Amino acid sequence: MVSLSRASKVAAILAVSGLGLGACSAHPGTAAIIGDWSVSEAELDLSSQQLSALMGQQVDAAQFLPDMSSSRAVGQVAEENGVTVSDEEVMQQFQQMGERVVARGGQSTPVKEPTPFLKTIVKDTLALQKLRSMGFSSEKSQELSNQISQIMQSTKVEINPRYGTYNAQSNELTQTVFGDVVRSSSAARQAGQN
Repeated sequence: MVSLSRASKVAAILAVSGLGLGACSAHPGTAAIIGDWSVSEAELDLSSQQLSALMGQQVDAAQFLPDMSSSRAVGQVAEENGVTVSDEEVMQQFQQMGERVVARGGQSTPVKEPTPFLKTIVKDTLALQKLRSMGFSSEKSQELSNQISQIMQSTKVEINPRYGTYNAQSNELTQTVFGDVVRSSSAARQAGQN
């Protein structure tokens, strides 16, 4: 005979799993949609694998999902102000990240073909660095900050509940109680399909 508390836990896990699988039924297999940009669960999983190998430690790429709205806004404002970041610069940044890990005594596996998700994160980060180095006046800097804020506020962000609950006001992702269980289950299923 199964105890009531154990049955409750099993029911909760099944309910959360069901929510995680059914919540994105309009976009199955999607980890996040930021404006008109979409990130699949498979791409997010591969991004985690690539980052983990590069950094020599386990990295969950889902932690970057809440920042994608600001990242994309920075990229857009940078582009509008003539800032470009080449693919070569992006790949150099990955190489430098790996070199820093090795210099600290860690092991790093180079990323030869980064996912579009990882490329976008690095590209937008480099664009922000370039914007900051342009020596804008405080008025222009404030204007750019306002543009970034406006783009972020007008960009719809949807994150699959299996990665947590997204709060648009704080731009934070709160992990669900069973989020790790659902993600592990999803990763195991995908590994079995490959």
